Amino acid sequence: MLFRSQSIFPNTIPLACLTHKIPGKDQLKTQDLFWIEGDVIIGSSPENADYLLRSSLVMSEHARIWEEGGIYKLVHIGAIGSVKVNGKAINKDEPYELPSGCEIQVGDCTFFFYYETTLYESKDLRVA
Repeated sequence: MLFRSQSIFPNTIPLACLTHKIPGKDQLKTQDLFWIEGDVIIGSSPENADYLLRSSLVMSEHARIWEEGGIYKLVHIGAIGSVKVNGKAINKDEPYELPSGCEIQVGDCTFFFYYETTLYESKDLRVA
C-alpha cells in the first residue's frame, strides 16, 4: 500500500480519520468518523483533547497524531499508560508512522485509523 502518494500525484488531498467502529463488522457512517485536521491530541480531558476517550487509564493528553509530508504519525506523550499500534507498544516520545487500517490502543480504549488520498481535478483547489 502506498502512503507517500502526494509525491507521485501532485493534485491530491490526504483524508484521514479515527473511528471506534470495527472494520468489516460495523457499517461506518459519517457520524462515526473523526476527521483528522492538523494536530490531534488524544486523551481524557475535554479541555485538552480533540479525540476524547473516557477511561481512568487514559491521561488528559495521552497521544498525538499529525500529518507530515503525506505521512500520518502517532506519538505517545503521556507520562504513564501505554499506546499500541496493531498490538505493538510504541516508545514514548518517538514518532510512529501509521499504516491505514491499523488498530490503535490508548490505555484500555481501542479505535482504528484510516487514510486515503483523494485525487482532484479542480483548477481552483491548490495543494501548497
